[in-house]
Amino acid sequence: MPGNVVIAGATITSALGPPAPWHSYLNVARSLIAGVDHLPEDIGPTNAAHALLCAHITECLLKSFIAFNTRDDKALSSHGLRHSLSELWSLARSKGMPGEGETPEWVEQLHFLHDTPYFLRYSKGIHSFLVPNPQPARGEIKRLLSFVDNTLPADSTLPSQ
Repeated sequence: MPGNVVIAGATITSALGPPAPWHSYLNVARSLIAGVDHLPEDIGPTNAAHALLCAHITECLLKSFIAFNTRDDKALSSHGLRHSLSELWSLARSKGMPGEGETPEWVEQLHFLHDTPYFLRYSKGIHSFLVPNPQPARGEIKRLLSFVDNTLPADSTLPSQ
């Protein structure tokens, strides 16, 4: 079954099969990391943009690792798990992701803004919020990207059934 490539709204059919779910998540993370790299490093008006990108990249990397290790990405969209960086982190650790101790502070900070009630996306019912400096997350996310990238096989298509 051919896969699809979407370029600026146009869909092109590819001879490749559809990508495995874990590669789809990883590809989103790879495409967004450039945005983090291009935002200024100083604390200021881009903190919310940094935090939003860092949170979504973290979510995609964790989901990529979990989907690869479970061969099932359907559970990742369940209400209690889908945007919960803390829960995704714990699940990834239970599936073999290395790390020490509790969920890191940078993940908890991003989780608070990224999960329900989605302060970074909608900010409903509040006048403003303080976004922590996302700089500590930058290096950690790049390490997580490298780890997930090196864990997944290079072949991004689903194995034949």
